[in-house]
Amino acid sequence: MTNPTQTNQKLPYTPLNSDPQNATNPVLYYDPNASIDDIYECAVFRLQAIISLLKNLDSYKNDPETINALISISTPLINEALTLLEELNPIALKLRLEIHP
Repeated sequence: MTNPTQTNQKLPYTPLNSDPQNATNPVLYYDPNASIDDIYECAVFRLQAIISLLKNLDSYKNDPETINALISISTPLINEALTLLEELNPIALKLRLEIHP
């Protein structure tokens, strides 16, 4: 078996924030070389999915098991969206400085 840390270091991917992954070594990654549009679209898709889940939360307010499941689903989606938006932040700052020096 190969060492996961060595394998991960060879990949051109960046790990998502590791806290919600509940693992010593992150297993979820994204491609920081993807186009800005693709990164943005992916983040927006995840946020839309979370919003859709949370809109349905009201109908399950008396079912703690379902609420816990929704929380478990929402946490990694929010983490992924946040990681992707953080990837775009330096680009957005650079564009703002070019527009308003």
